Amino acid sequence: MKAHMLSNAVHRPFLGFARAGFMLAGAFLLTASACSSDDGGGGGGGADASVTGGADASAGAPDAQPSAAACTPVAGFGDLGDLGVAGGEIGSPADPLAVAAPVVGTYFAVELWDGLAPFENGLANGTFEITGDQLDYNLCGACAIVFAQGDGTTADTVYSAQSGTITVTSFEGNFTGTFTPAAGPTQYVGFVGDDLVRDDSCTVTGGGASWDLAIPAAAQ
Repeated sequence: MKAHMLSNAVHRPFLGFARAGFMLAGAFLLTASACSSDDGGGGGGGADASVTGGADASAGAPDAQPSAAACTPVAGFGDLGDLGVAGGEIGSPADPLAVAAPVVGTYFAVELWDGLAPFENGLANGTFEITGDQLDYNLCGACAIVFAQGDGTTADTVYSAQSGTITVTSFEGNFTGTFTPAAGPTQYVGFVGDDLVRDDSCTVTGGGASWDLAIPAAAQ
């Protein structure tokens, strides 16, 4: 089971730059929050905004109790260009090699999980279509995701890409690759709460990304 890095839950580790916590997440969220205060939504973000889910489900009932199943919505975003942070480990089934960058209010990441398809025999260069098990955040080994942290009235939500291609070209010195949408913005579907339950009413759309980053010594 995956457990995301902003929680002490014991489900599958989310964005496992470290199982105990990805400390740069706070900086991502602060940076993204600052970007969201700029008019126009910031470079590359906001133009494709398409979000549904539990954000205003109780708008007519202010005294309603928070729903643990309500996803935390995020804004849509455009192409991200070069991602800025790499972390995790090569060869660890509990701590994926990952790259990330802030998007409006949250952050986007690509995770490669050693031991999960298509990396049953270890991480390797190649072109990996997001289809089949790769559509489910609980099962994907090559994952393109967006994370939204809950605020007490909504649950932590991992939005997992439902199409596109992850291409990895190097693990030697630098970790390089791209995430390319299939056609137009990619749709991401939410996996909600500590149990990462898929909720098809929680969606966001986003663009592509690339990376060429030194692999931290601790990750090798």
